[in-house]
Amino acid sequence: MNSYRIAFVCLLMVVVAWSATGASAQTAYRVVTAVPDKIAPGRVAFVDTVGQRIVELDRAGKVTWSWAIPATVVGAGDLRSGADLDWVREDNSFLLVVPLQGVFRLARDGKVIWRHLTRKISHDADLLPNGNVLYVHGWDASTDAQVFEVESDGKVVWSWKAAGRMDPSWHRPVPGERRASYAHTNAAVRLVNGDTLVSLRNFNRVVRVSPDGEIRRVFGPIPRVHEPSLLSDGTFIASPHTREHDTVIMATKEEGRRVLFKNELGIKPIRTVEPLKNGNFLLTGGEEIVEIDGTGSVVWHVAIYSKAGRGEGGRNRGSRDNPGLRGVYKAAFVELSDR
Repeated sequence: MNSYRIAFVCLLMVVVAWSATGASAQTAYRVVTAVPDKIAPGRVAFVDTVGQRIVELDRAGKVTWSWAIPATVVGAGDLRSGADLDWVREDNSFLLVVPLQGVFRLARDGKVIWRHLTRKISHDADLLPNGNVLYVHGWDASTDAQVFEVESDGKVVWSWKAAGRMDPSWHRPVPGERRASYAHTNAAVRLVNGDTLVSLRNFNRVVRVSPDGEIRRVFGPIPRVHEPSLLSDGTFIASPHTREHDTVIMATKEEGRRVLFKNELGIKPIRTVEPLKNGNFLLTGGEEIVEIDGTGSVVWHVAIYSKAGRGEGGRNRGSRDNPGLRGVYKAAFVELSDR
């Protein structure tokens, strides 16, 4: 082989290698809608559960940061069974849930600042103001606790168990799931007064739990409920998963329950309903990341993987009918003002 041909082959290998990483990753995310004067200032980050990496996007859909999740972090876990990602404002780090493996606090340089290893974790974890971490166990048995709070040394200082506290007639497990669960808790939110909101999908209810474990209030029924929040004015917001389509609902004392977002985009399913500082909400599900304003109008929408026109490897990265290939479980909002 002559020197010119060798040089051409080497150049071709470089181009192929680049297109298999940076280029394909970049074109896998396509901004469909953007209303600049209504978007909250910030970026979004999410876990690519198939590519096993964390990706941060700006509002043009450009990758501003990414981190390949090493095998030592994934361990025996399964990212496709409810990975979660939260941004930590104080030090610009991330809190990552690797389902069935543990929760990790990660610096931007990829250093693992803190970890708590446990098989009983999935779907959601939050860093609390006192430095503790609150997390849930979604792939549970009836004998398990569904919510845990741990200190920095991993000591469990609070937990809550649904069994014996919920009306058995409410129990509606989803048939045919690849991994069985009892309550399938998908979120827990610590409120300012110390109470905790717990989202129990298989009971179609959200409960407000006091520090001593007693249920103060029940919200529901809400079919296959996800991502509840109580806003500062007392408004309750969550996503029910119905057979027709998923929505975002709000409940106020004055108006009662109403649909805020009808989901004509076809997000399957809506898992994140994150309140933002400007009154907007960040929604995530499968192959969509969407921001809506307080009226339910879409102000930003990025399509992920197959909906961007065939993602990496030309595979459909996620759908409701193929849960093993869902691409994005939740997204985290990153505030630009603190970057």
